[in-house]
Formats: sequence, structure tokens, C-alpha cells
Amino acid sequence: MLRYLTTTASNPFALVEAILGRKLNLNDAATAGILSHDELFDMKFDSVLFAGLQLGNTNNSDTASPIAAKDMHTLMERDLLTPNLSRIQKLTGLHQVGFEDLGDIAVKHAYMQDGALRIVLQPRSLGKMLSNSALTETLAELATPFRQSGKDKTWTPPNTMWEEIAERAEEGATKFNNPVQGAAANSWLIAALMSNPCTLTIKLHSKGGALDAPTAKVDVDCEVPVNSSSDMVVYCQSSDMGELWPALYEKAFAKWISCEDGTQHPDITQTAHGDLIKAIAQLYRARPHGPDDKSRGPNPVASMAYTVLAWAAPQGHGQYIILRHPWSVTEPEGLTSYPGLVTRVDAKFWRPPIWSRRRACLALRRRLSRSIGLGVAK
Repeated sequence: MLRYLTTTASNPFALVEAILGRKLNLNDAATAGILSHDELFDMKFDSVLFAGLQLGNTNNSDTASPIAAKDMHTLMERDLLTPNLSRIQKLTGLHQVGFEDLGDIAVKHAYMQDGALRIVLQPRSLGKMLSNSALTETLAELATPFRQSGKDKTWTPPNTMWEEIAERAEEGATKFNNPVQGAAANSWLIAALMSNPCTLTIKLHSKGGALDAPTAKVDVDCEVPVNSSSDMVVYCQSSDMGELWPALYEKAFAKWISCEDGTQHPDITQTAHGDLIKAIAQLYRARPHGPDDKSRGPNPVASMAYTVLAWAAPQGHGQYIILRHPWSVTEPEGLTSYPGLVTRVDAKFWRPPIWSRRRACLALRRRLSRSIGLGVAK
């Protein structure tokens, strides 16, 4: 029996920009170092980037599955207040703020600096925090398909408005360059869009399962959600601000799966947690599965979908898969480097096409791809 997978993490940069109402400097290492990477991008820590998804179920602890709406919780501002630690003078004083047993608390980091021992503890039970099942109302409305009961059915994300963006289009031929994932957790769709953008059809094809609808042509206008303060497009957009097609295809897909022909304001967050393999079939009229049972999408720990751009075999360096990140950004050097990963793909290694933003590309040694598990679109 064919089993469709739920994949993808939210784009943290797009989420923060949508909430702050301003652009982030993605070239600054401090931007990427705001939160601990091992927790932010790993589903086993119940990261908020995987809102609505959980790792493991009764049958297989290594797959991601949706969280039931009844198990999603809304956090209020008071829930996220941190205890006052300014008066703590001794370790025993930590009992006053909820540290029940210091001997059992995990040590995240321990190091010597200027002759002093510095320890970072990981008190999981100390207060409430954002997680895959506990969100603020703003985050839930902005990035997940979960809605508060009794709300108006017309969807407009928090701190946004629907705005006509046709005037932002640049004159000349469409270049079909980098679509960038926005606040919705739909890297599976963005990876599919980028796998062969020049052959996208004008018809969406039914392939069964979730996030699907009868085969049909979909008409949309150029109104999309933009931030009320910065006027930035909140969801999928092009790295070249003069290109509109990524935002319009995402909107068309959201309208298609909602089966609401009369609306021009579809809930784009309903595209979250999809199946990359099936998305290729819907957009390109291909089969929704591979020739055997090995096409299972990405490893659910990372739960990301990438586009395969090419294979490269630079002399003396082995065989590499060139991938395109749906967030259209790779991190500054030194943050998460490990053997077999090249985060700066230069022209000597592989010459990217003119429509591919070099900073969005990375190269993965072939044997490493087998061990970490990848979901790809090509």
C-alpha cells in the first residue's frame, strides 16, 4: 500500500522576519547563532519549526506524523515569562525557581573561560516553551493549518494584509529563478517548484491522498499576504523581488487543495506538511512514487526537502550531489560544518546556471547522503 509522508520544517528566517516586520542579515553569523542548532533543526527536541508534526508513532519511531488538532496548545504571553534569576547566589538557590533535582539536570555545555567554569544547563521542566505542539496564537495562525474555533472563515495571517503585487513585476521574460520558502512549512512544495521550473504546467493533477483535489486549472489574481509594517511578502517569493511566479503558484496550489473556487484569499498554511514525491506528480504529471519502496522522502529528523540540481565529480574530491536549499540560504562558514558537506559551491567545483542563486546551493558527498537520508525533487 502506497504511504504518503509528511515532511518539512518552517523557514526560521521567514518566520522571524514576519514577526519582526524587517529583514534579517543572513550573512551575519550572529543571525544563525541566535538559537542552538542541535535543538532548532532536530525534530527529536520537539522544535517549534516542526509545529504540527511529531516524531514517532506506535508503528515506527523514525517517521514523522501529524499531531491531532486536540493535542495542539495555545501559549499566552505569561506562559513564556522566564524566572528571575538575579538573586541566585548558590546552586541550592536554584530550587526556588523550579530546579527540583540538580543532579539529574542535563549539562548542555561546560567550558573554562578566564579561569572560571561556565556551565549551561538544560532545564526542560522549567516553565513552558514553544514547541511542535505548543504555540502562540500568532505563530499558529502564521505558520500552521491549526485555527482557533469560532474565528471568521476568511483567512488573513497576523500582522499582514492582502496586497496586489503585480506592479512589483519587472519587465521582460520570466527568469524562473530561486523560489524561497516563506512562513508556511512547505519546503516539499518549494523543492518541487524548483526541480524543473521551465516545464511547470498550468494544470494541477490529482494524485490522491492528503493535500490533493480533482485535476483542474486554477485562476488566481496577484493579491498575496504582505507584512503590514515592512510590505515584505510573507510566504513563498523569488530571491529576485521582480519575479511573481513562486508566490502565485503557491497561492494557486493552496486554492486548489481548498476546493474553494470563489476565493482569492486561500489559506496558504494548508499547504504545510506535504509529500515531496507526490508534489512532483501533481506539478509535472509524473508518477507519485518511485519504482520500489525506497522512495520514502527525507529523514524525519531533519524533515527537509531539497532540489537536486546536478551531480559533480571534481577531480580528486569524490562524487557530490548538488542540492538547492528551499530557504535560498546556506549558513556562514564554521557553524555546522562536517566532513562531506560543502556549503560554498564555487564555479571551480560546479558552475551553477544563471537562474540558481549560488548561496542557496550546497554539495553533499554521495556516501553521506545515504547515511543522513534525503528527500529530493528531480
